[in-house]
Amino acid sequence: MRFFRKLKVVDVPVKTVPSKSDFKIYFRVQIAASKSRIEAKSYNFKGLSPIYREKEGDLYRYYFAKETSYKKVLKLKRKAEKKGYKSAFVVSFNGNEKIKLDKALGKAK
Repeated sequence: MRFFRKLKVVDVPVKTVPSKSDFKIYFRVQIAASKSRIEAKSYNFKGLSPIYREKEGDLYRYYFAKETSYKKVLKLKRKAEKKGYKSAFVVSFNGNEKIKLDKALGKAK
């Protein structure tokens, strides 16, 4: 003879804490900012590629490259400077959020 109990299934929400691997630190070189929207094409940025455009407030910010290595992004910054972007600088991100460079360098491995 078989005995079966009726089981009640209950969904319990589980809070997950993001692990370090859930956050992606990367670096970009900012080469320009403008109130005007410019197509993110290499011919508009002296042949540099890839170009990323992000709107922040009333400004469009234009970035060159996307690297997880700080050493590589510094080389790319020098490349942008040689192309005429003398005020280019490195910007760090954690996912889609801008973070301070020193914080990114502490997290990046």
